[in-house]
Amino acid sequence: MSIRVTFWGVRAGAPASEGAFAHHGVETSCIEIESGTTRFVLDAGSGLLRRPKTNAPTFILLTDARRTEGLHAASSALIQALTPQASAFTYGDLAIQTYAPDAAGVAVVVMHGERCLCYVASATSPAPEIANAAHGADLLIFGGRWQDGVRFKHELGAKLLAITDHPAALTDAALASSAADAAARHSNLFFARSGCSLDL
Repeated sequence: MSIRVTFWGVRAGAPASEGAFAHHGVETSCIEIESGTTRFVLDAGSGLLRRPKTNAPTFILLTDARRTEGLHAASSALIQALTPQASAFTYGDLAIQTYAPDAAGVAVVVMHGERCLCYVASATSPAPEIANAAHGADLLIFGGRWQDGVRFKHELGAKLLAITDHPAALTDAALASSAADAAARHSNLFFARSGCSLDL
């Protein structure tokens, strides 16, 4: 069985305004990972408000305590903040490893059978334990500069790179220019947009 990844919010900081920002989306970070009836959500930024309501049990992991704008729409969800210690647990049929937010950034590795995705934010180089856990990942979701994301992708040997956490001040035109520049230099990467999904 595959896993589906949906980006409900892809902005860092505060939500952007509409207009010149609407194509990539104006909502702050919220990424959903689905496997069968399992729903696992990274962050509760305002993108969570775009997520269709569901009766399926949902687990929300907050990697950043500031990304909570959408929490009032998740009253029935199990919610947990990322702790300072690394941890490993299962939720449904997903195996999840988290790594502490520190100078090396935040990382969450999600496994489903032979499929692996890794979410990284606020980091410039993978710590050894992250590199080991996410080596050869099917998808690397990187919150930060695309140049740092490419470096991470190569060091992890990841197959596909998604850039997210776009600065709220960057218009769609600016993001499109950066995406074109990145695609001209590197393969298998894209800039995430609110509402886009992919299956692994």
